[in-house]
Amino acid sequence: MGVKTLHADDGFVFRDLNKNGRLDPYEDSRRPLEERVEDLLAQMTLEEKAGMLFQPPIGMNANGSLKEKSDFFSETPTAELVTTRLLNHFNVFAIAEPRLMAEWYNRLQVLAEETRLGIPVTISSDPRHSFSHNPAASIFAGAFSQWPEPIGLAATGNPALVEEFGDIARQEYLAVGIRAVIPEIAAESAALIANFGANDAAVLDVIFGRFAPTGKLPFELPSSMEAVRNQKEDVPYDSEHPLFPFGYGLTY
Repeated sequence: MGVKTLHADDGFVFRDLNKNGRLDPYEDSRRPLEERVEDLLAQMTLEEKAGMLFQPPIGMNANGSLKEKSDFFSETPTAELVTTRLLNHFNVFAIAEPRLMAEWYNRLQVLAEETRLGIPVTISSDPRHSFSHNPAASIFAGAFSQWPEPIGLAATGNPALVEEFGDIARQEYLAVGIRAVIPEIAAESAALIANFGANDAAVLDVIFGRFAPTGKLPFELPSSMEAVRNQKEDVPYDSEHPLFPFGYGLTY
């Protein structure tokens, strides 16, 4: 049975994600986020929670249909990943052209609605707006707008241009269903292309308050796989001596 759009007693329109015929707190967009999360977690099984911890690659066919045959990027059929293994987060590599990818994304969400709680799927990607094509760090822009590498943007000395790039990239990602971007991390050599760099004038602008730096790490990066294994279930930011803690970044 698919998800239906229903009306609550007060007229509020909602999606009945768990198909129980009533408005649950996690389905009510008017409620505080924390309350919705707590309600959803209380309804989830251990298997459903475990499915939240993974982010495997997922493929799509060039015509925007769901990929149900194995290939290099995804060995498991899409239906099995979503409805049997109960996975919710995926990373995309080879993609269809934008309109067809958006249609694929919609089909993927319809598939996710078949699960017990109807939890939507989230899609992430490595950076997709560069001239280079390095599978370890970034992917050629293709149909997306094409911009200089981050170090090239920094060389312009134009914060407004960098902000414009970020806004345009955001719009393009959202248009095809990408809700998260996986940045290059620390010591990987390919990450050098993602260094925005800084010249003397830029550093002085920050020091003397002419420009306020922005950006915080929205998650914690453990220092080793051992640290990952030692983390407690459902306890965020508990890694011992993380490589980068939650909220890492410049603050003023």
